[in-house]
Amino acid sequence: MKMNWRQLVGTYRISDNGKQYQNDWLNKQVDVATELRKSFDSDYRRVIKSDAFRRLQDKTQVFPLERNDFVRTRLTHSLEVAMHSRDILRLVISQLNERNIEVMELSECYRLLETAALIHDIGNPPFGHFGEEAIRIWFEKNGPLYACWSDFSEQQQNDFLNFEGNAQTIRLLTKLHHDNGTS
Repeated sequence: MKMNWRQLVGTYRISDNGKQYQNDWLNKQVDVATELRKSFDSDYRRVIKSDAFRRLQDKTQVFPLERNDFVRTRLTHSLEVAMHSRDILRLVISQLNERNIEVMELSECYRLLETAALIHDIGNPPFGHFGEEAIRIWFEKNGPLYACWSDFSEQQQNDFLNFEGNAQTIRLLTKLHHDNGTS
């Protein structure tokens, strides 16, 4: 079965106050590829100018037992991942073209992949998965000891008890990211 990109790509943006803003271009007779490119470029620019993304410059990308003393930040790492994502998509498109598989809409996804690559580390705590586990364990033991713990909804408590960096990325970008590019 062929993928239907119109169903896979959201036509709305979630604002910082949780409201959804509908883009109605999918319902109009317009060039879908052009509109996708505009939306993906807009998201890319919003990420680049966000404080959440810029904060990655102050976080070290940790490589255990690394012999090289050259330290990279998560910002540098995310930019490298974005570059590689574009290269990988270029290879995929080339392979599909060789097999005469139509890729017009796929070729419009460069910015989508680059944006996903740029945000992939935004919600990760220090020490990656070990940091996630440390947060879970700490809140499991200590969260209920704080008076404010009962003020949190069950879902909010579970966000701490089951802390996960990718979910935190989505929270940061959808709840803390304001329309003016800051978070």
